[in-house]
Amino acid sequence: MKYFFVLGTVLVLLLVACGSDSPTTPAPSISAMAGTWTGETAQQLPMSFVVIQSPDSLGYLQVVIDVATTDDPDTFTWTISKNYAYSSETGAWSMNASTTDPYNNVHTISIEGTFIEVDECTGTLSFASPTYHGGYDFKNKTFSVFR
Repeated sequence: MKYFFVLGTVLVLLLVACGSDSPTTPAPSISAMAGTWTGETAQQLPMSFVVIQSPDSLGYLQVVIDVATTDDPDTFTWTISKNYAYSSETGAWSMNASTTDPYNNVHTISIEGTFIEVDECTGTLSFASPTYHGGYDFKNKTFSVFR
């Protein structure tokens, strides 16, 4: 009898130790709602993009930024039509773009966002030009966009 008890205990411990290679909880999955998303930047200027669900990506981003270094507004509108994939595990995405205006001023923008809900996205944007009207450099301006 003692032999069967020891053998049974060893088998139970062996089964528990081997277990499965799969995680105990599934990885999170972010799937933002398809359609047009709108919101604004920390400068209280409009921002929008479109979420496409197959494949999960966003595109047609449009953001208005104020590049003035004085109290007078000097707005510039970025329109980025390229699609960018977002992580289905973290909801994170990023995009970078540059353009040259007719006066040979190079403008750059960098945007990092995260879908924190199926209908909410937040993030930061940075934009700069060393020569446009004496130059501008804005870093980590926040935004919130909703569906």
